[in-house]
Amino acid sequence: MRIGLTYYDAAYATIAFKEDLTLVTDDEGLIKKIDNNRRAIIELLRRDAVVKSSEALINK
Repeated sequence: MRIGLTYYDAAYATIAFKEDLTLVTDDEGLIKKIDNNRRAIIELLRRDAVVKSSEALINK
């Protein structure tokens, strides 16, 4: 599966999602790539990918 993530972004995302953690990033491109490929990520990891910006967490 190719969704255009760098090795580092993919590593951070995989760890967060496999550990049921929220990935916090202010990289709008990364957020969009994950959102646009949510079905493939769920199929691959068997769980949803939760990703938020730091602003979204602060303004809860």
